[in-house]
Amino acid sequence: MENIKARQRQGFGDPGSDDGSLGQEIRLSHCKKGQRCCLSTIDGDPELRLRLMEMGLTKGAQIAVIKSAPLNDPVELRVKGYNLALRKGQVQNILVEQGDEEK
Repeated sequence: MENIKARQRQGFGDPGSDDGSLGQEIRLSHCKKGQRCCLSTIDGDPELRLRLMEMGLTKGAQIAVIKSAPLNDPVELRVKGYNLALRKGQVQNILVEQGDEEK
């Protein structure tokens, strides 16, 4: 939450908004099947951030959205050569820089 408030003070707006105020940075939950992206930031409580980092979600990690279950919960991702399924609430805390479609 502090990260969001700091960005708003700097004039960046809400990271989850679609107004383009952060350029290509969006929440991972907004990425579509087959899209690749690069991890920028993990928001949320410190325990969640640590757990996600232990699973390989570190700054600069390349992420590919493989598929999502009905209602987008869970979402299957490919990170560092392995597949990882995360709940919708966890994925909403991850900010990424958009990439291209996976081939």
